[in-house]
Amino acid sequence: MIGKKFNENSIDKQNQESAYVALRMLNDINPSYYLSKFEKQTINLSDLLHFNSTIFFHYFSDKSSFDSSDITLLSSMYLIELSADIQILEMYMNKIQQKKISPLEELDQLWKDPLKYKEIMTIEVANWITKYLELSNREYIDGIIERVSSCCIVEETAYEIIHTWRVYRTDKDLKFFAYYAVLFCIEDNSIEILNEMFDTHNYLHLKNVIKNWLELESVTSSFVSNILIPIIQGAYRILMHTSAYIRCKEILDLLLTMEQERILSAVSNRSFLSVVRSCSKNLQPYLIQHLQDFNIKNQFENTIKEQYLITIIKWIILESIDTNNTENMSIEVYECIITFLHDQQISLVQTMIANGINGILISDRANKGHVFIRDDLKKQLEDIIDKTNIDREDLLAACLLAYGNCLLKFNYLEMNQNVSIEIQNLLEQVSLMSSSEIISARALLCSLFSKNGNVKFQCSSNWIKNNLNLPVQKRYNVLLQLTLYKHPSLSFTVEDEIKNHIKAHSSMLLDKFLNELYDDLCNNDSKNIFSEYKPDYVYIGWTLFISKSDTFFDALQKTSFREQKFKTALCQASKATDDIWCLGFYASFGEITNEFVEILTNVGEKYESEPETLKSHFRKIKSVSGRDVIDNLFELFQLKFRSKSKFSIRILELLVYLTQQGFISALDVHHQVSIVTGNGLYEYDKIIFSNDNDPFFCLLKLRKFEGMKDRGEEVRFLTMENIVANFKKNIRRADKDSGFLFEESFSLDM
Repeated sequence: MIGKKFNENSIDKQNQESAYVALRMLNDINPSYYLSKFEKQTINLSDLLHFNSTIFFHYFSDKSSFDSSDITLLSSMYLIELSADIQILEMYMNKIQQKKISPLEELDQLWKDPLKYKEIMTIEVANWITKYLELSNREYIDGIIERVSSCCIVEETAYEIIHTWRVYRTDKDLKFFAYYAVLFCIEDNSIEILNEMFDTHNYLHLKNVIKNWLELESVTSSFVSNILIPIIQGAYRILMHTSAYIRCKEILDLLLTMEQERILSAVSNRSFLSVVRSCSKNLQPYLIQHLQDFNIKNQFENTIKEQYLITIIKWIILESIDTNNTENMSIEVYECIITFLHDQQISLVQTMIANGINGILISDRANKGHVFIRDDLKKQLEDIIDKTNIDREDLLAACLLAYGNCLLKFNYLEMNQNVSIEIQNLLEQVSLMSSSEIISARALLCSLFSKNGNVKFQCSSNWIKNNLNLPVQKRYNVLLQLTLYKHPSLSFTVEDEIKNHIKAHSSMLLDKFLNELYDDLCNNDSKNIFSEYKPDYVYIGWTLFISKSDTFFDALQKTSFREQKFKTALCQASKATDDIWCLGFYASFGEITNEFVEILTNVGEKYESEPETLKSHFRKIKSVSGRDVIDNLFELFQLKFRSKSKFSIRILELLVYLTQQGFISALDVHHQVSIVTGNGLYEYDKIIFSNDNDPFFCLLKLRKFEGMKDRGEEVRFLTMENIVANFKKNIRRADKDSGFLFEESFSLDM
């Protein structure tokens, strides 16, 4: 308050200067900010700093003698003068210290042109780091590690120096430098040290170097055995994805060999190719030839052959979906995959490719120019549908789904989707003749899409009503399959239609739907773009539950599995799908258990940037099964906060809500936050935990809500607007009682 008043009096310059001298003599840290601001703007600062000296000079000049009673006065004057001199010295010392650069700035200056040389470990940089590592002061180690981690090239003259860093292998603070040295200096125990590196967090700082090694254009056999093999095996073991593009034939061969050995040993279902992103365009002809030769010349049994081909083709298709880089994939790759699609000797590969093509077609990234989005694709799918025997239901169902989405994608992109009369008749025939509900429904939908011609497709309630005027069961099957076809006009319309259809005919359809939903949850181990496509039963069921909960709950209790097994199945399914609707569905039952915490762990990280979605599910919670659930939430919060995950704030928001509902005390929540923030609410990463992700803002929402439910008050979550709006209202109350944050004296009435 005094500091603000001091700056406000700038009009009366003499009074402000007098106030400055008085405040400066107090040597109090509180007004120092305002005094410093004044000092920067004052021209005659030197005169003011010597104000006391001037007064004393005149006083002494006028005095001819001192008696014994003046000793106390002289002592006080001397101390005041000495104090003023010390303050002046401190001001100038601070300025001198500010001019001294930090070690990190000194290190940065060693790179003459940071934009050009920052990724090169020069001999000057290596020498500077070596000298710093020998010091006991480790204040700037993190900053040095950050800079070194971007150095993917080492000057030849610096190798001998960084080799000495291997001595830090056992130093918990400096072992990063030992691992960095091993990546550049091959020794007999390099493999052992690199294996050890992946058991620490230091590999995270070395991702750039690892990626750089995998993208080399040529390698020696020694480098492959001592560096690349342990790197690939270590990254594979810890599920690390390097996003590297393979540019070297020897490295691609190494990965393909490791993949064959994995399949033959049957020890893991995860591919070694998951470590890298793809291969460069210049290696694609070699990869295509390798696939073709393997399909014809290998001596493996058919199951092994198909599994290997599936792995490689999946890798190729995923790359085409993950990036919209049309230049990186050649037409020869497309032609190779289409050839395999027609090969009836590899039936599993055929079905996988059909599902993969469907995954491409429904992707938002696949547009004109994508290697698979071409007129020829429609004809290839028509040929498969025409030639596939009726007993190949898996392939026929997959191709009908891909074909329908092909027609819709072409329609949306305004490409030619005209379908011949022969194919239209074929689709109608398959729809009528097939004993499979799925094939019959998909063939019917493809037939309807094919008759659209080049008219812009628009799905609406009227379109569904006019085209799907079918018996109840048949309409149910077709609507479910319609949810798998993607077009901007489809999603919400179809979801509403299927929900309303089940509600309108609940006596005929609800039991059937619940059994299909439960089966889907129990068989959800491998849901991905290459597996069999199924309707989103969980989302449809959740919307049905919240719109007609009593009827849904009563029907669920009459099933063979009932509520508890159903909720357990939701929990298990969340591990495979990380589906937010599993969380929402479980919360809609009202009571949360440890299974809910498990689902939150499985899916929450993916949706940490969607707080409102999570909060809408949290609000459905009405009870907690036991204290162990709260303890598990506390443990999860601490784990995620310490790993600097914003998901921890979503967990904290749930804990705040449970506090408002009376299941936890505010003191408990404050204690948990204090543990992870070092007993200080602002001793944490301000970049990650800022604005609405600041735990302090969450805690401001807490108060004692005694009798809240009885008063019928609505619980609302904290927002920045709430804080600003209520700050002025509470400031007087806070001034009167500056006690503990969560006492009744400080509250946010929202």
